[in-house]
Amino acid sequence: MNQAPEGYMAIPTGLGYTDTLQPFYGKFDEEHARFGFYVEDKHCNPAGVCHGGALMTFLDIAFGGTVMNKFEGLKGLPTINMNTDFVAPGKKGDWLESQVTFIHMTKTMVFIGGVVTGSEGPVVRANASFKLPKGAVLKP
Repeated sequence: MNQAPEGYMAIPTGLGYTDTLQPFYGKFDEEHARFGFYVEDKHCNPAGVCHGGALMTFLDIAFGGTVMNKFEGLKGLPTINMNTDFVAPGKKGDWLESQVTFIHMTKTMVFIGGVVTGSEGPVVRANASFKLPKGAVLKP
């Protein structure tokens, strides 16, 4: 098993479906949340590259985790929509990492976008929207 880059911690297991793709890693501070993982056999399709479903699941975790990092006490939030473009293959052994940007936020919705990059550049890009629970409070 590869060691995650400095500052990254393993994302907890016990979260259902996403456990099948673990380990995922996160790095958090007041301003940013970053997520990453090493492409393993279990992430790959028959062509030997990271499966689109694994990439979309990873993006869903990265997007949701980035939103939750900005709010007090959120435990999860529903994904309403995600549009994904696969740019290049994520190769076995590659460290893939998210770079996420907030696009727009209302009292009830968050619109977010981002890219996952590997050793040779962008692998996938996506935009998504998430429903905020009533009373969601931004961290100061």
